[in-house]
Amino acid sequence: MNHHSPKGHIVERDTTSGNSNVLPVKGTNKAKAGTSIAAINDGTTRYLIYQDSNEEQNGKDTEEVCSIIVRNIETLESNPAAITGSINVIDTTVVQIAAVYASSESGRYIFVYHTDKKGIVYRSQSSVVAGQALKFTKTEPLEPTLVIEKFANLSVLASDGKNIIYTAESAKAGPQITHIKDKWD
Repeated sequence: MNHHSPKGHIVERDTTSGNSNVLPVKGTNKAKAGTSIAAINDGTTRYLIYQDSNEEQNGKDTEEVCSIIVRNIETLESNPAAITGSINVIDTTVVQIAAVYASSESGRYIFVYHTDKKGIVYRSQSSVVAGQALKFTKTEPLEPTLVIEKFANLSVLASDGKNIIYTAESAKAGPQITHIKDKWD
């Protein structure tokens, strides 16, 4: 069976110059249609975080495989960082993605949060070191487990050695807006 998922470029537009031309971001031509997009800046570099879609041969069949990608859009590197293990938990479902840059005396980090096909929130992180490629940890579910509603988005901000995640959580009494403190320092 052949599964072909629509793909497309992520685009950007410079509205500060009066130029209304929409330009594709180089290297994003395999972005999964409908992907959630997070954008962060570490003070010197802009990053886009999104879900990509590739086709792999499985015998006679072609199957879609998806993963979460972190692309440095300043250097437009041809080999962006992939979130290790994300291919195993997101399947081909379009998932929610949020990211944040955080720093402390212990270092500089990028944290990426994403859901799986069941709405469980996962986290991966990478140190940010000048001149070195990002290397993300294997994606792992948050502890305690956080399950969000299908309609919900993820938002995250860094604050004093912890990241605060805002979302609509699945609860026994029904969906509720919640915030979770994810300590990292």
